[in-house]
Amino acid sequence: MIYVFCNEAYGKPICEAALEYTRARSMPITVVMSARKWKKRGAAGRLSLLLSDAGCLLSKIWRERSLAEKYGSKVILTRNVNAWWFVRRIKPEDDGIVSGFNQIFHVVTINRFHTLVNFHPSILPFYRGPVPSYWVIRNGEQRTGYTMHRITSKIDDGEILYQEEIPVDGVVSPDELNRRVATRAAELVPRYLDHLTSGSEWCKVQLNAVAIYRTHVSYLSFPEREQARSGS
Repeated sequence: MIYVFCNEAYGKPICEAALEYTRARSMPITVVMSARKWKKRGAAGRLSLLLSDAGCLLSKIWRERSLAEKYGSKVILTRNVNAWWFVRRIKPEDDGIVSGFNQIFHVVTINRFHTLVNFHPSILPFYRGPVPSYWVIRNGEQRTGYTMHRITSKIDDGEILYQEEIPVDGVVSPDELNRRVATRAAELVPRYLDHLTSGSEWCKVQLNAVAIYRTHVSYLSFPEREQARSGS
């Protein structure tokens, strides 16, 4: 089973590339997205809380079915990718691809996979963390790119498997830059899946991030979330 953990922004082109590949080869694939979190407000009593939970569950089921029709694949919405019910379904031969997914994988979850890689929209080790495209534009970078790396318990810190440089070309919107990066990164997906299915040797490509970026910052948080809502 191939699992693709993504959002519908940065992650969409990479998800669609994986779907196209697996569909052409009749391979099983499941798309996983984050479910919206809800809060139980007030002390209206047990019955109202149960009704609220039931309503949220029905909404989740409807959303999963709607997305499944849209993508032509099974879709799971989860608020916690490390929940026991989800971790239990992962088999030792399963592979995972992550792109624009806003949850942190715990070690137990990571170890359940045969392989688990992330497509991060920057040339690591710089611009780790949320919305790197926002910071790339804000810092006036002329070049950026993406990194496919193994996922570990540390954010954007696993073994680098492939990197590609992409010009910013005056783009001023983080969403637009994300689309440009993700569209290019999606071209790598079939090659990576060929590697997984055939067992062929993977040729690593690691670039010199020091030479690409003029701002050498490892990790940036993003307090101004309302200004740009792109995934990382």
